[in-house]
Amino acid sequence: MTNAHRDSTQPELLVAELDLDEQEERGFAVQSVRRKLLGGICIHIARKNHGRFHAG
Repeated sequence: MTNAHRDSTQPELLVAELDLDEQEERGFAVQSVRRKLLGGICIHIARKNHGRFHAG
């Protein structure tokens, strides 16, 4: 009975571990996308301000 119990729980553990890995990978992807977006926004604002200073 213990062997059958182990066999039934093991796949769930493996799936849980895979889910964690996928979540981590997605997390990294989201972080890098956010960094790119924030970087682009910062550059855009800097250019706007730079133009204003020159115009002033």
